[in-house]
Amino acid sequence: MIRSALGLAVVLAAMPSVAMALPSDPPTCPAPAWYKLDFFPRPSAQTLKAGRPDIIAFAARSDAFVACLKESLTLLRARWAQAGQSPNATVEAAVENAIANWTFYRERAVDQFEDAVTTQSQTVAGVQANSAVSPIEPREIAALAVPAFPGSADLNLPSYAMGRTRDCSSYYPDDSRRANESGQVTVGYDVGADGAILNPHITTSAGFQRLDDAAMACVTAKWRSLPALHAGIPSASPGHEAVIRFSIW
Repeated sequence: MIRSALGLAVVLAAMPSVAMALPSDPPTCPAPAWYKLDFFPRPSAQTLKAGRPDIIAFAARSDAFVACLKESLTLLRARWAQAGQSPNATVEAAVENAIANWTFYRERAVDQFEDAVTTQSQTVAGVQANSAVSPIEPREIAALAVPAFPGSADLNLPSYAMGRTRDCSSYYPDDSRRANESGQVTVGYDVGADGAILNPHITTSAGFQRLDDAAMACVTAKWRSLPALHAGIPSASPGHEAVIRFSIW
């Protein structure tokens, strides 16, 4: 979630800053499933306790995913060097972007949990001790047994958004804010072999023309992606979909 100074929030649902469409073959490094704990509004102690294992699992699987990507990039560079080829900048950028994205998601999940635990512990000060929630220790993440996937120079990787280009908070119309208009827009699009956003269109309206127009303006002007990789080669990937939520908090 991205909050503006005006108290607005524009959210890319499910996986912030991520939009994926798989190549025809399964991914070499399977991305972890997104955690279910919602930090907005402030979760209760019971919710935090129930969601704690989910955050630990997400962090551990993210670490395994990133390790697989790093190994794949090392193998790709070795292949290029052995063939006397220059590194493929597009491929390097795609893998490095995925590494950066998932490192950010992993750290943010743990940090948000820690912040929620701190807030919750202050709220229940003086209440019975068993209502408190324990912070997550790094050793708990490291100790969790998760499947390890070997990297490969024949890397299959979905298309991911570039950095934080999916932040549409500045596109929230002032007139919509004043009119208390909020809602979510589902946007469909394709990603070309060069990472270009192609054929953007609204598949589900927010119910307000201004919000629909704002979503399309953000996608057209701001969104950037890196292409999917198929056997280590940049490839087009059709059929992406993302939800942009415009909310007043």
